[in-house]
Amino acid sequence: QSHFSLSDALSWIERLKRFFSSSNRESNQTEEPESEVVAQSQAVLQEGDGSSDADGLVAGSTEFALALYRTVRRQGVNLFLSPYSLSSALAMTYAGARGDTLAQMSAVLHYDLPPLRLHSAFQALNAQLVSGSAEPDTTGLQPFQLSLASALWGQQDFFFLAEFLDLLERYYGAGLSQVDFKADPE
Repeated sequence: QSHFSLSDALSWIERLKRFFSSSNRESNQTEEPESEVVAQSQAVLQEGDGSSDADGLVAGSTEFALALYRTVRRQGVNLFLSPYSLSSALAMTYAGARGDTLAQMSAVLHYDLPPLRLHSAFQALNAQLVSGSAEPDTTGLQPFQLSLASALWGQQDFFFLAEFLDLLERYYGAGLSQVDFKADPE
């Protein structure tokens, strides 16, 4: 079982920032057409009225997902990743960020909403994703079952503000488990 701490999240933000801002990165990969993915994403966005925060979150998450995929893809290698899971997990850590860290995370993750509206949009989108999996299709069968699991892991002797913990519970249904990474980093 792996643990994802705030320092891990910040480290990944720095890595992603370097990848996305590097304009002269070497690449021996051939370009894969992304037009189908972009067209499908735009079609999903057009279904909404464009005014909801959830629509804005989906647009930003799509930009993040495509940028992330461009960064980590390799020719001839199967790749499975969940940009939504990464974005959601990092949104929880974003709730505790301030100053430059908050601005950098917002830029890299394509979060265009003020923090509380962002967390509210994640809450609405999570509810929509889970409830959509419960709706039977035209044959009366449930097409899929989706469960979202959200949690953060932090150093046991580190003080976490009650407001931060309350926000995690309210918007993500998540808690923070405290463990001793110093004594057992694995």
